[in-house]
Amino acid sequence: MKNFINWFILTLWLYWLIVYWRGGTKIASDIQHSLDDGSSRLDSAALIAILLSNLVLVATGFALVFGWVTAPQHLPRVIIGALLTLVGMVGTFYCRSYLGRLWAADATLQESHSVVDSGPYGIVRHPIYTAVLIMYLGTTIAFFTWWTALAYVVILVAHIVKTAVEDAFLEKELSGYGEYQKKVRYRLIPFIW
Repeated sequence: MKNFINWFILTLWLYWLIVYWRGGTKIASDIQHSLDDGSSRLDSAALIAILLSNLVLVATGFALVFGWVTAPQHLPRVIIGALLTLVGMVGTFYCRSYLGRLWAADATLQESHSVVDSGPYGIVRHPIYTAVLIMYLGTTIAFFTWWTALAYVVILVAHIVKTAVEDAFLEKELSGYGEYQKKVRYRLIPFIW
């Protein structure tokens, strides 16, 4: 049963990589864009840290499935991890649908960019990050080792950094974003932060 659930989680990840990230080409192009325009080395570093930490989570999942590493996997924890992974992943697609063509991984403006303040963006300013952090947490719980826990901490810190970088960038570059920050005070966690 655990192996089936592990494969389910890895299949979710492969789907997310192929559909959400266009097989990884979207994140690679956004990292390259971030490095080329030089707008924020901190944003580039956060993206790279997230990418590398993602690789740790997924590689650990495959290593557990194929028996290359062993770690205690308790069925209730694996089930909870799978459910959180699924909920977080669905959340990323849902939140991204509100941004449409405005979505990018790096801090940038698209043509005719405007503030999106409806749906999940009316609750927190970075709901995709909220959803993806739930997804990463679920994967970490399911594939729990000391190194996946460390990877999650890196991912968490990188997303906190990204929220600060993006808020500063959008406040400076996007008309109406300052008012939006006053209206939607929370970055990631409703009523908390």
